[in-house]
Amino acid sequence: MILTGSNNDGTNGLKRIKEYGGLTIVQDPATAESSYMPASAIAVVQMDYILTLENIIKVLIKIDAQKEYSL
Repeated sequence: MILTGSNNDGTNGLKRIKEYGGLTIVQDPATAESSYMPASAIAVVQMDYILTLENIIKVLIKIDAQKEYSL
């Protein structure tokens, strides 16, 4: 997940996560305090979700509710 930020250091990490089949979520650059990092990630990685912070929370809650945990 990439949120607001003023550099592109998260882009490569998110790219690797996607390469290994992970879920990618980025904050909508239009709603970020600093749009540089989310925009960088969107330019490089095919995102699963581009959302506002409020909708990121909703997606994370939905994902959590669908998981079974075994300890």
